[in-house]
Amino acid sequence: MGLKSDTQDAFDRFDSINAFLDAHAASHSKPHSTLSLSEDDALYAKKLHALAERGVGGEAETARTKLTAYAKTFGKTSEELMEEAGRVVPEPEPMSVMDRTILKAMEPFQRCSKDNLLNLLLFSICEYPDLLAKLREREHLLTSNRLTD
Repeated sequence: MGLKSDTQDAFDRFDSINAFLDAHAASHSKPHSTLSLSEDDALYAKKLHALAERGVGGEAETARTKLTAYAKTFGKTSEELMEEAGRVVPEPEPMSVMDRTILKAMEPFQRCSKDNLLNLLLFSICEYPDLLAKLREREHLLTSNRLTD
C-alpha cells in the first residue's frame, strides 16, 4: 500500500477539479489582451450591440451572447468593448435638415447624364431667377468649407 500525496489528500476533499482549482489556484486578475481593436472589429461589435438591443426574439439574446464572447477575445467586458469601439469608429455627425433634403432631392437624378443635369439646372435658373443667387451662395459655402477641412 502506497502513501497518498498531500495533493491527492487535498483533491479527495473536493467534488470536482474546478472546486479543487478554485480553492488552490492562484487568483488571476483580469487578462490583459494585447489585441487592439481594428475598425472592422469595432464595426462588428457595433452591429452585434445594435442587434442585441433591437433584435427580435432569440436574435437579441444570441447577439448578446456573441458580443460577450467577442469581448472576451479582447480581454474586455462587452461594455468596455463598446466604449473602445466608440473611440475607434465614432458615431457620424448628424446630418442637417438641409443636407437630408438635398440628398433626398438628388435621388431621382443620380443616374442622369451631365448634359441632362446641366439642361435641367439651366431651365430651373431661367424659370426661378432667385435660384441663381441661392446656388452661388451654396457654392461659396461649399468652397469655403473645403478650404477649412
